[in-house]
Order: sequence, then C-alpha cells, then structure tokens
Amino acid sequence: MVSELFTVYGKTDGASITDDLPLYADIIDYTIATPEHLRIPRGMKLKIWAIRVNGNLGDTAVTVNYTHDVTAGIPVYIAINTDILDNAVDSRFSDDYRKPIILRGFTGDEAVKFTWTQPVAVVANAEIDVEYCD
Repeated sequence: MVSELFTVYGKTDGASITDDLPLYADIIDYTIATPEHLRIPRGMKLKIWAIRVNGNLGDTAVTVNYTHDVTAGIPVYIAINTDILDNAVDSRFSDDYRKPIILRGFTGDEAVKFTWTQPVAVVANAEIDVEYCD
C-alpha cells in the first residue's frame, strides 16, 4: 500500500469574510501558483485526519468541500464538513478525527478545497493533516 501523510497550511487574508484557503506544504510545487484545492488521483483516496485553526480575534469556520470535476468551467463543490473556532471559548481548536474524512478519486478530476468564513475579517491560521493512499 502506497501512502503519503502530510500537513497543508493556510491563512485567512484579514480583509475578506470568506474565501478559499491558499494551501502550502513542502511537497507542493509553487512555480505556477498557490493551489486552493488538492486533486485526488484516479483510484486513490484522500483522508483528512485533522483540522487545526488558531487566531487571536474573531471566530473562524473551516469547511471541507468536494467536487467530482475540478476541470469544469465552474466546478460544483459540495460541503462535506464544517469545523468552527469559537474565540469566546478558546483561541485555538483541534479537531482530530478518530475516523478520517475519506474522499475518493474515481476519474482523477475529483478535488477537495477548504473554505473559511468569519463574521468579521481577521487573520487566522489553519493546519490540515491529509493523506493520499490507495
């Protein structure tokens, strides 16, 4: 079984109240652009093991979105899961899934992206543990 577990990082821009997280990781090539989605190769699975968000101000919701065709002119994404950082309770939260969120690549055009939403625009950071496996 082939498997690659890594963490992607994202940061809100502090100016908008919603947008897609730009994704950063040491295994991503940024020579073209910063990606906002992860494609799922044909016959493989993408497992999301944990989502961690931190920020000193405001609340931040991070939503996992999945599409069957990222190559479409306007891809149709479906919200799979939402985790919310409530700053009234804590300035950091970690949602480690005992059972991961599993998304499959049937044709190789499937992809996942992470959207953030805030009631007031502030800077927050996200760390997302993902794994590609067959």
